[in-house]
Amino acid sequence: MNTLNQLKESVARLVVLVLVIEFVGVALSLQYAQPLDLLYLAIGILLVNGLYLTTPRRASEPRASEDVGDDRHDEP
Repeated sequence: MNTLNQLKESVARLVVLVLVIEFVGVALSLQYAQPLDLLYLAIGILLVNGLYLTTPRRASEPRASEDVGDDRHDEP
């Protein structure tokens, strides 16, 4: 059952990655004529970022909010 969950996580991450790539491709090809267009782009970037940050990750992969560089341990 563990390999099925890993497969689901991998497929979910792949789908999100494809969506991010498609979004960037469309965002780069658009002509921004009005300031409202840039606002829509910013909202889209926020939504894509939120989608990426909420996709499941393996336990070995750190989240962006975790302090990965701190190897110190609290000692009495």
